[in-house]
Amino acid sequence: MSSGNPQTTAPNAQRLLLAGFMAILAAGVGYSVRGGILGQWANQFGFTMTELGTITGGGLTGFGIVIILSSLIADKVGYGKLMITAF
Repeated sequence: MSSGNPQTTAPNAQRLLLAGFMAILAAGVGYSVRGGILGQWANQFGFTMTELGTITGGGLTGFGIVIILSSLIADKVGYGKLMITAF
């Protein structure tokens, strides 16, 4: 047993965790809204189920690409600076 600092988490860990949860919530709301209006798009614009799947898949693919690129940028810039900028 070491006699070091008993605090094992960063002082802003809770805020960072909450910010992550809020980002996931926002992404989920966006996908659910889009999923909810797909039927209306099919009726209004005459999309087939295949076309609706392509639209949804394009959004998911774009999200994945943006997450990968953003994480590379975040590693270069630093998470502290990004959190200060975000809030």
